[in-house]
Amino acid sequence: MSGTIDRKRNQKGFLKEKVLQVYDKLFQGQDITQGRAEFWDDFFLLKANLKYLNSHFEKVNPEDLTLLKPILNRLFLQCLQTAEHDKHRIRVANAVQTMDALVAGIYRCKVPPDWSENASEFLLSSDQVKDFMQRYTLLCCDTFREDRPERLRTLMLNSMRTFVTASSNFHANPFASGLLNPHIFDVLRLTLVNAQLRYHHGMTACKLLGLLTQLENTEVGDPRVQQFCLTDDELLLNGVSSTISLSLSEYNVRFRQQHDPSVGFLSSVSSFFGTMFAGNMASNVSLRPCDSLLMCMYAITKNGAHFSTILSYSNANYCSPNGFDSLSVAGSLTDDKLRSLVPTNGKTIWDRSRKMDTGNDSDSNTTQSLDGSTDDPVNPTAHTPFNQLPQSSSNAKNSDHIAPNDPVVLPTPPGPLVSDMAMIPDPPLDESTLNTTLEPRNLLADLLEYCSIVMQDVKTPEALNSCHLCLLIVLCITENQVACSILHDPHITFKVWIHKHHSRYRKSGSNSCGNFSSRPIAVAILSLVVEFMRGHLMKKLPYRLYSLACSICHNLLCYQTKHRIRLDFDWKQLWEALLSLLQFVLNLDKNASPSNVSLSLMQQILDVFNFCILHGDNFLQAADVYDDLYYELIRMRGLFDNVYEHGLLHSSGSTGDLKQAASNLVLQMGNIRSIVNHFTAKIAAFSTASGSTSLTETQVLALVRENYDSLTLRVYEDLDVPDVYNDQVDAPLFEILVDTVLKQTRKDCLDTSLELQDYFHELSVIY
Repeated sequence: MSGTIDRKRNQKGFLKEKVLQVYDKLFQGQDITQGRAEFWDDFFLLKANLKYLNSHFEKVNPEDLTLLKPILNRLFLQCLQTAEHDKHRIRVANAVQTMDALVAGIYRCKVPPDWSENASEFLLSSDQVKDFMQRYTLLCCDTFREDRPERLRTLMLNSMRTFVTASSNFHANPFASGLLNPHIFDVLRLTLVNAQLRYHHGMTACKLLGLLTQLENTEVGDPRVQQFCLTDDELLLNGVSSTISLSLSEYNVRFRQQHDPSVGFLSSVSSFFGTMFAGNMASNVSLRPCDSLLMCMYAITKNGAHFSTILSYSNANYCSPNGFDSLSVAGSLTDDKLRSLVPTNGKTIWDRSRKMDTGNDSDSNTTQSLDGSTDDPVNPTAHTPFNQLPQSSSNAKNSDHIAPNDPVVLPTPPGPLVSDMAMIPDPPLDESTLNTTLEPRNLLADLLEYCSIVMQDVKTPEALNSCHLCLLIVLCITENQVACSILHDPHITFKVWIHKHHSRYRKSGSNSCGNFSSRPIAVAILSLVVEFMRGHLMKKLPYRLYSLACSICHNLLCYQTKHRIRLDFDWKQLWEALLSLLQFVLNLDKNASPSNVSLSLMQQILDVFNFCILHGDNFLQAADVYDDLYYELIRMRGLFDNVYEHGLLHSSGSTGDLKQAASNLVLQMGNIRSIVNHFTAKIAAFSTASGSTSLTETQVLALVRENYDSLTLRVYEDLDVPDVYNDQVDAPLFEILVDTVLKQTRKDCLDTSLELQDYFHELSVIY
């Protein structure tokens, strides 16, 4: 008897739990069932020890796993069978978690570089994978289609994320490719369309969609991914928009709270020393929650023509000083905390006892709709057509008898899961538990503020990649003509915060955050571009990001010229930022070997100046602004002479692409040199006639106005055509982003599984 007990002890002498004894027998190659028919019923009542399984797979040799293939295969298939057919929810939950631990574990195993087998073959043979994934897909659908607890649905979504992210070789993962299934996309659509499911699982669904859109990145894309990217389903687009906007808004508000200049002296001192030891203030806020969400938004904006409808939506985000971590941490399960923050029945509380920010414009809290009328901020579902869908007869009949704690019963459609679902009545809201303030938000406004935050510290790879992704999304938006009409509509205005980079060129008393609340969103985008150009001139210059910023500016100018829109914008700031960037790139190119990238960036800068020269009368506010442009060109004539000589040198002494880029640079200098030479001669003649050695700005502007007629300029072809985005250029970025998201999601999935085990006792309750 004592010998039996000793065998059940670990090295420290403590008794092992029952499930660990089973695991030990399993990895020793023993028959864990011992011929008992009821073994699996008892085994799946035991809580899976996820940490033990993960640590064991990290240590085990691939040769040992090869010997265990039949046993692992039997256990893996039994997990799926139990999850499919067992009615006991504890067994289902433990079976799913054991299955996830096996999938994650085999890819943690350290396989030699010359290992030819796929890690999935430790669990399934090649002819079993297809059938297994079909059954697994139906299990996921049934979980959302039938009457199941929300914890179980959370578990299944977490399981899907585990399957997708298990392998570092993203595109060769058979478990991930098996989820490219129309039924899975129907489940994710249902989750985002239905208000109550979106409340519980919307963030996870969006993150999973972001990964799936990157999965099939081949010449012939997956039709399900393409269908999602090209969708015109406003319910789905609205669900994606509100989910991403909520996450970005949480991030932005937390950042503002951490760096609010109105806090007390002690908080300021604490923030100062925290910045000293933690680095730039943007690093104090985690960037990781938003990358996978932004990949989902990127897929829609890059491929879809109907995404522009969500840019004018106003989402009501509920903010609490103590509740921002609820949705920002990937896989967080603080549903009880969230339930006190975000109501699910469409009601909204406007906290009149809390004063609004008096330092903003008077119209900063007013959100206007497409027709110019002011939206009611108390109704956050005004733009959600899903709330207008008719209920099914069964739901309508029983809607008055649903208790607050009753589960949500989704109607079971015949055959596969359909997309159009009847509206599910939400439980009544206890308004006394809410202590929140309502701030109407817009997805694009949140994105621009988020971008202004992450761009403050682009020296770190994570922030650089996040900023890169944000600029790509903004570029794709500015390519769409319908979206541009929304950006320039004076009746569609939202509060947009643009955080400014702390630098030596700023005055110490300058405001660290710009607030654009009464002007079109295009003004905020231009201000964001200017802020980026002025704040990140460093030796290791992110050329691609500056190229995207120039393309965004060019696309906006093309739309303004075509429709003769004159924005209330300080164009002189843009010109000064472009001139500073041009000077900096030229100096870098002279001190190092010239590159095609640097010459192309200088050409893009000159394109913007040529656009303003030739088409400025169509979008600049007045003739005085046009005069200021010429004054800046004349004032910086030395810089343009150096650029011309630099381009001329490499156009004659280089070959290949470098020679072509230098030749294009010289060609773009034609009009600027004509302006500089023309007005320099006029200024010299006036100085000689008047006997003045130097002229004032007023005198130079007067000479410019008097001598426009004698100036000859060249018209460039296709200058007013928007830039076309080529996604192949940024393919390396998404490889890095996907790899980063995969690593973080694996950790999040494990954390979520461990958190879920604390709630398994709820699954034993009879619903």
